[in-house]
Amino acid sequence: MGQYPIIYLTFKDAKRQDYETSYQMIADVIADEFKRHDFLLDNLKLEEERTMYQEIMTEKAAERDYAKSILFLSKCLETYYGKKAVVIIDEYDVPLENSFTCGFYKEMINFIRALFESSLKDNTSIEFAAITGCLRISKESIFTGLNNLSIVSIRSTNFDEYFGFKVNEVEQMCHYYDMDDKYETVKDWYNGYTFGQTDIYNPWSVITYMNDARPNKDWLPMPYWAKGRSDLLIKPIHRSREAFVVEFKVAKDIDDMDQKADEAIQQIEDKNYDMDLKNDGYKYVRYYRIAFCGKECIVHCKPYEG
Repeated sequence: MGQYPIIYLTFKDAKRQDYETSYQMIADVIADEFKRHDFLLDNLKLEEERTMYQEIMTEKAAERDYAKSILFLSKCLETYYGKKAVVIIDEYDVPLENSFTCGFYKEMINFIRALFESSLKDNTSIEFAAITGCLRISKESIFTGLNNLSIVSIRSTNFDEYFGFKVNEVEQMCHYYDMDDKYETVKDWYNGYTFGQTDIYNPWSVITYMNDARPNKDWLPMPYWAKGRSDLLIKPIHRSREAFVVEFKVAKDIDDMDQKADEAIQQIEDKNYDMDLKNDGYKYVRYYRIAFCGKECIVHCKPYEG
């Protein structure tokens, strides 16, 4: 811990309707990282370096300067600390996926490619870099100019146990809280991932369920990962096609399943779960509500009403 200076960027918010706004979100993130290291200004001896740093930090720099900004920052950090930096870029694929669906992929990939190649290729001021995202990294596209990439996917056994709770950890947790009888429920609901050869539980859902169910033994499991929004949005690549909102409900017995399905459709309408889709340009939206009771389920559908 603390052995290397860190440059951390997340592109999770770079999801906008046009290139200019999406690019600005990335520039904001880079500017914030420069502000976090603003003590470096006092260590810069050349006036042109201080000017460049301030312009990036205050978002007055040109796009070509932002494309080289991580290279510049890593060099400043190495000079200050006498150690190479570690670069972490989280959700690198958000602006790429969004630009593809919104029609400005060419502009975005040109900027991201320039940013990554200047930051990561032949940059002697970084120890290593870690890039995360849902889309698999392709050496043939954005990373064409980079060498020595080591790709770790959900099928890799490297680090597979670090993405959530392992089976024995969940068993121990259930036992510790005197909830051994709830383990199968937790397994049915939240054991949703296999990384490499390791079964992984959703940490947030397990912890939240334990917190809710421990004082109330009759507590029903919930899709905690979807709190505050629909359980599932399905977006086709082409916005002219039909999109889908899916909401799940749990019934205590089979006779309540129809009522729970009706509650689901009412929740979709009351909370405007379709607004994200409509804001993204999808005109036709179909609602699905699915109610569960044990391993039984009932599906209701409400088609688009134009």
